[in-house]
Amino acid sequence: MSYSEKRNQRGRNAGGQGQQLLLTFEKTEINCREGATVAGALVAGGIREFRESTDGYRGLYCGMGICQECLVTIDGVPGYRACTTPAKNGMRVTRQPTKIALRPTAGPRADEQTAVT
Repeated sequence: MSYSEKRNQRGRNAGGQGQQLLLTFEKTEINCREGATVAGALVAGGIREFRESTDGYRGLYCGMGICQECLVTIDGVPGYRACTTPAKNGMRVTRQPTKIALRPTAGPRADEQTAVT
């Protein structure tokens, strides 16, 4: 059995052994396990394009929060790093648009620092 066949047989799940979670990415429901990052869940769900840019779409690149290519909007708030943000049940994730209003404070979000990798 090929890798693709095994992956399709397992379904669209990401993460560890924890509780089953469900998040939504632009009307697509994605299952993951507690402990997965948003990026892990999206990639396991077949999503590769996380945000828009002036020259196309961007997705997961460094996987550790440095490059900021994986920025997404979560529950209407832009600027989350998908690779360091833990997935939570019921999250509504969308592609981050090219132009957004800047946040009033700089620095990482508190929940980004608790991701399990």
